[in-house]
Amino acid sequence: MSWVDNHEVSARLAANAETALHDGREDQAACLYSDAAEAEDKAVAGLDPSSARTLGITAVSAVSLRFKAARHTRDKATRTRRFARAEEAAEAWLDRCTLPSFAEDQLRDLLLSIPVGGDNRVDPVDREPGR
Repeated sequence: MSWVDNHEVSARLAANAETALHDGREDQAACLYSDAAEAEDKAVAGLDPSSARTLGITAVSAVSLRFKAARHTRDKATRTRRFARAEEAAEAWLDRCTLPSFAEDQLRDLLLSIPVGGDNRVDPVDREPGR
């Protein structure tokens, strides 16, 4: 599948996650956010590295979706793993030094939002920073 196809899958899954949150199905929302992040990873893998802006946007999206999945996960061990995966993904992108500065800034902000030990849960009505 192409970047467009995978990105559309990700967007659809993220929209379904928002609906699940709105309906009080937090566990389902967390799984959908995680699946959306995986689709974004597939999308970014199909990008031409010269498409720096799209690459940056997609990388930030994938990390942000992992962050959302973690924040809405009830099980502490799973939440900790999901935060760790978001952190690893952000650090890997930052280590590449190939992203536009806006994307690097957003990834650093996400890293600062990840709690030590992965013990940061929100109520379904809470929103991510800046939302």
